[in-house]
Amino acid sequence: MDRHGPPLKSGTLVRELVADHERTDGRVTDPKRGRVSWYNPSKGYGAITPDDGNDVLVQAPAVIAAGRHTLAAGQVVEYEADEASVVVVNLRVLN
Repeated sequence: MDRHGPPLKSGTLVRELVADHERTDGRVTDPKRGRVSWYNPSKGYGAITPDDGNDVLVQAPAVIAAGRHTLAAGQVVEYEADEASVVVVNLRVLN
């Protein structure tokens, strides 16, 4: 699967991305709050700057699971991240 292509072109690709997103070793951070730094829907990823700590990667599957197609810079979010990869696995948009 080409992870650099547009993530929302086909239903099959979206299902594969969501399946990959759901694979985790089970260790996630406690819920944290932060703001979306940027998000590129055509690439399917972006960054969240937490209130405390380093930026984390947010990918299309987490955004889709949150019921969104995109994120806007400055949106306040709450999330949990995979401890090993610092990738958002659970996302909730607060505004």
